[in-house]
Amino acid sequence: MSEEAMPFMEAEFLGGKLIEMAERLLPVDKVMPGCQAKYAFEMDDVTFDVVLTVRRGK
Repeated sequence: MSEEAMPFMEAEFLGGKLIEMAERLLPVDKVMPGCQAKYAFEMDDVTFDVVLTVRRGK
């Protein structure tokens, strides 16, 4: 695999992870409004925390 393809694969993986988080969070939020889905990943020796919540209304 080329080094040029790596960032695209990583972005695709993280995008898939966000979609998975949203799919799991939505039904739970219906019975426990305000709950969160959390995920962490490391890049260049730095850890990033991702927190997903549901926003209802406009």
